[in-house]
Amino acid sequence: MKKTTKKNPMMKIVSAAAMLAVSASMLGTSTYAWFSMNKAVSAEGISLTATVPTQLLIKGSATNAVYKSAIDFTDDDDSAVYNSAALTDLYPVAYKSRSAAVAAPTTFKKLITTEMDRVDVNGQVDGAVGDLTDTDTFTAATANNDYFTDTFTVMYAGQIDPQATGLKLTITVTDSDTSNTASNIEGALHVVLVDDKDTANVFDLDMGSATAASSVYTLNAGNLIDFTADNEQIEYTIYVFYDGEDADCKNSNAVNMDDYSFELEFELVDTSPASP
Repeated sequence: MKKTTKKNPMMKIVSAAAMLAVSASMLGTSTYAWFSMNKAVSAEGISLTATVPTQLLIKGSATNAVYKSAIDFTDDDDSAVYNSAALTDLYPVAYKSRSAAVAAPTTFKKLITTEMDRVDVNGQVDGAVGDLTDTDTFTAATANNDYFTDTFTVMYAGQIDPQATGLKLTITVTDSDTSNTASNIEGALHVVLVDDKDTANVFDLDMGSATAASSVYTLNAGNLIDFTADNEQIEYTIYVFYDGEDADCKNSNAVNMDDYSFELEFELVDTSPASP
């Protein structure tokens, strides 16, 4: 008769605990595997503009701003937050974990200096990284220093056309360095838009997924919202930042950063039901 060897229950517990620790370590290193750069990325002459078609008007955040056909976020006549550094030195930040559902950015975080020292040229963090609430790992990022944010308002001017109520946005980013490709650091640039009608309605546009033609990258946000009334006004908050969790956000990409411009182009599209 074959003798059965009974396993020590404590060995099972130790083994299970060891596997759990390995799993937790792997999760920690993969969730924030792409935080990068122990310095800000600088660009000279960066610009950000927005234009609307004839039926719409747009106004910036400046106290005396007026509705018109186009605004310039780098002009203090249009922007209340503009300063010379707001769109030149941007730091890798995060507002959500990669596995979390997209939510409106409220607090951006960045790695503290000692944690940045653990990041290699490929954006890999040496060892596990805590979540965004971990003060030993992250600290609050500064608006219009580490990342750019501003508000603007789009208005449907006059009587609404029931066959053209959808607000659509196309963003074109142009880099003056024609040798750059989407694998360069601009691939980690994100443009996030949140409207005041529905703060859960977040559009997170990743430059790394943009359609590239030479040094021009085009992003299409689809329909942002449908206008429902004459002279309706919708306020947007815009964020421009390097996403620390983006696969393109790494030192080896941050080698040549030159002048580039953002152009936000709004249009109205037909949202009426198709005829049967």
